[in-house]
Amino acid sequence: MPGFDAIGAGEPAVPGLSLGHNGLVAFGLTIFRADQEDVYVYETHADDPNLYRYGDGWEPFQRFDEIFAVKGEADQVLTLSFSKHGPILFEDKTHRRAVGLRSVWSEPGTAAYLGSLRAMRTRTVADFAAALGAWRTPSVNHVCADVDGTIGWFTAGLVPIRRNWEGLLPVAGDGRFEWAGFLKATELPGEINPSKGFFATANEMNLPKGWPHEERRIGYEWAEASRAARIHEVLRDDETHTVWAACRLQTDVHSLPAVRICRLIDDLPVSSEDAAKGLALLRDWNHDLDAASPAAALFEVWWTLHLKPALLSRLAPDPALKPLLAPGDVDTLLGVLEKPDARFGVRPKDERDALLLTTLAEAVRNCAARLGHDTAKWAWGRLHHGYFQHAASPLLPGNLSTSWDVGPLPVGGSGSTPMHAGYRITDFRCISGASVRLIMDVGDWDNSVCINAPGQSGDPGSPHYGDLALLWARGEYAPLLYSRARVEEATVARVRLVPPAS
Repeated sequence: MPGFDAIGAGEPAVPGLSLGHNGLVAFGLTIFRADQEDVYVYETHADDPNLYRYGDGWEPFQRFDEIFAVKGEADQVLTLSFSKHGPILFEDKTHRRAVGLRSVWSEPGTAAYLGSLRAMRTRTVADFAAALGAWRTPSVNHVCADVDGTIGWFTAGLVPIRRNWEGLLPVAGDGRFEWAGFLKATELPGEINPSKGFFATANEMNLPKGWPHEERRIGYEWAEASRAARIHEVLRDDETHTVWAACRLQTDVHSLPAVRICRLIDDLPVSSEDAAKGLALLRDWNHDLDAASPAAALFEVWWTLHLKPALLSRLAPDPALKPLLAPGDVDTLLGVLEKPDARFGVRPKDERDALLLTTLAEAVRNCAARLGHDTAKWAWGRLHHGYFQHAASPLLPGNLSTSWDVGPLPVGGSGSTPMHAGYRITDFRCISGASVRLIMDVGDWDNSVCINAPGQSGDPGSPHYGDLALLWARGEYAPLLYSRARVEEATVARVRLVPPAS
């Protein structure tokens, strides 16, 4: 559009930029975990399972047959069912019950990130805040800054108003539990130019102190506080806030859970040769989950595969309950370790210490089996890795099945560090975190940097398909140039799109 010149990133196949800048305003976001869904349980009619109770009568489910053509097979038919709240997920005709879902994502105008089309064109922080009235999904924290020196934090997204229930458990779908609209954009948390001089969000519980929960319920499930606490800690100690300091912070792998747990082993006695090896590694460690760190490998194996499961077993001995709690709330589990109570036994601290030593010895043996007996050769990146699998890889012939994949790449960090690198415990492969990172120098835009993994092309035949992967894994960056002069200077190829002649 004329006069609009922006750079940044957005979700695949979704129009607009959700993080970036337009030469006047820079903006980014993280998830703000509002509760945007409810599960409804319906009583169905004894004589007609196509009817469900609603109010004083019965309503029909809407049913639609979707037909799917399958190569070499007969057409497949799937019947989709809906109540007035949304899709039906399960029906039990024997017990005359159906389970449905109501979600804000089914409301008009809730195409994901569609609000970016308005927000990305604003010219000031105040304009940006006003534009968020059109933001529906997902619910997010927006942070922004303009060239006049104003910064802002705003939350946005549809948040249902529940008058007579909290939304934590399924409720009857008979009309007694209905949304009473949504909170207004101006009723959600936000602030401009805070006295501390900065904002930081990392998906944590960040409702302001004194928030009127009963009047404006937002949500109940948030990411652990470790990442946000570390980010706030660094920003409080740095008054310069340079681009390179921001790069270091975005790729910071300091683990606060490691700091807290390692405090507990400072004065523990040696109980076995394996425990002694573990104590020796962890007591001299700086608590950074560097890819090359032997101690980081031991700590994450200990915490994820041994200490946390053992702690959950102690707290929830019922084998049917334990899987429902896994992988466990980090903040809660750390608190239990730091302040052991009667759930550990008659001597809580002694039992806690024994659990620490036993599981640490187990982790040492586990690492030896995975990485060898020489602890100097252990490295977190030998386990923890990034891997980018092409969507079509499973369809390629066996000898080419991984030829379009990028990785494995040794990566530091975890789901508890500012450089978010959450992993699955089966093989330590990163499955969550930032594939895109931007640092924007507001007003001096050509001084900005970015990274996008694995590259800037989706074509496996392009030299730019995976050329940024190693930089991403190492926590390094590429220029995010903006001025025409600098862009022209750095251009190595052009793609020109020409419409067909009319």
